[in-house]
Amino acid sequence: MHDYTVQHEQFKRMTSAFPCLRRQAFSERPAAVAKPAQRKEIAESKPMVAEASVYQGHSLSDQDTNLWLYSYEKATRSAFDAIYAALRDIATIQHEHDFVSRAQAISKERLGFELPDEVLERAWVEALDIRALYSFCVFNTFVRASEQQIHLDAQDEASVIAARGFFASCGLHEVDVSLASDGRLKGVERFVLRLPRHALRHTKAYSAGLFDVETDLKRWQRIELKKRIQASSMIGRASHSRYLKVAVYNRSSLRPAESGCGIYRGKELAGVEAVLNRLNSLRSALQDLFPEQDLAILLLGVDTDTDALRIHLPDAEGDLNAHRYIDMQHVYNATLALSAHEASRVLQQYIDQVAGMDGWARGQGQPDAGMRRFVTQLMYSNISQIDFVRRFHAGHYHDFAHAERLMLIGENIESFQLRNIVYYTHQYTFEEGRDDIEQGMSIFRATHLNHGLPIPVMIHYRYNAHVADSRAQAITRCVRVRNAMLNHYAALFASGKLQCFMTVRAKEPVALLEWVDGQDNFINEFKATSGFAL
Repeated sequence: MHDYTVQHEQFKRMTSAFPCLRRQAFSERPAAVAKPAQRKEIAESKPMVAEASVYQGHSLSDQDTNLWLYSYEKATRSAFDAIYAALRDIATIQHEHDFVSRAQAISKERLGFELPDEVLERAWVEALDIRALYSFCVFNTFVRASEQQIHLDAQDEASVIAARGFFASCGLHEVDVSLASDGRLKGVERFVLRLPRHALRHTKAYSAGLFDVETDLKRWQRIELKKRIQASSMIGRASHSRYLKVAVYNRSSLRPAESGCGIYRGKELAGVEAVLNRLNSLRSALQDLFPEQDLAILLLGVDTDTDALRIHLPDAEGDLNAHRYIDMQHVYNATLALSAHEASRVLQQYIDQVAGMDGWARGQGQPDAGMRRFVTQLMYSNISQIDFVRRFHAGHYHDFAHAERLMLIGENIESFQLRNIVYYTHQYTFEEGRDDIEQGMSIFRATHLNHGLPIPVMIHYRYNAHVADSRAQAITRCVRVRNAMLNHYAALFASGKLQCFMTVRAKEPVALLEWVDGQDNFINEFKATSGFAL
């Protein structure tokens, strides 16, 4: 008989190091995210520590990791929340004779950095440019939080090795994830999947999760070529392993009529089938071009209200079905009162039951052993995340609607992992991504422009430091997208309601963000106050 308790303990030992969560949050450069007073408040108040002894969570939940994630979430979100109040107080003293020094003191104490002098010094002859200051603060806070995590991730090699070792044990050499463009999915890797950043390479986001098949096919070819070159240098024959493509869509259990995004908003099943069609198209194209190669596919749905997953279970042929999935909220509820041993056993029963579903959900038998192992780990991880939301957010997030502070266009900055702060869409040109960008703009019109706030936009691309012109090409791409936005949203730019920032970054894991010249506002002041890499 299979010992499910032993299996669960093996999974916990293997994944406990994944996010390297056994250390204090923001230990390297604490001022980057939370101001001193906030960090002191978090450290001195003991609600989480005291609560740990009385909270009765799920037997399979990793409570230590959940505590760390809550500290990270609270500190990071507090840094963004402090911006509005600090600028409001600064605005009330703009006509005082010592305004600049007092404003800088407020900003440094409450936000952790100084504001650009050029903007402050103009306040005595014209109205204080709150829009420029707000965008500066949002951008600066985001950069500092991102770089904070880059430094922590650089120390996280053991977690990455453990994660990739786990992938290998599932028969996988690469896991590639595409998300729907929704800020509420921005923390999927760290929170929902509980995986270290570098284990997943680079994640991309598209409207409704509809990734570009041709782009993914090219990426597959690049990764497989690298794998073959590495295998050819090894003694003996490399073991068979597969490339796994994962697509993630968003849904809402509290507001099902608003599930999904883009053209599939309110049409959940149609949206799921559209994403599934992209996965099948990629797999079919690959089989046509390389018949001997095998691509594994997986479809996940994230309930943005509770972070509960829908895991669409592959059958024995690797095929997926929009109707055949594991509902993790149901699994969590059904196993909440069970011991770890019993709960682990029930998880396997759920996989068997879903694999054997009939009717519309009917498949061709059980998933292979490697996929079953991978799905089982997703179930363990998601139980911890559902427990996190239950413990610290009363079972569902109160900011269930869009509340992003920044729009990120271009390539992802994976080091920042927190829901509902950044709206990200992966694009190489403005023209090809206009619909996705406009979807984000419609969100920010409601959340920002309607409340008198500007829309902060960050355009970001990466470059290969070993290729001579790669950095220049990344900068050119930034400028091209920015200029296209300036032309398309000319009225918003002219009125200061749309503020653009551009950054590039080398592909090395420890590389920091680099400011691109040619910004609209206070570039010299930003360089001086942020310590930004040039």
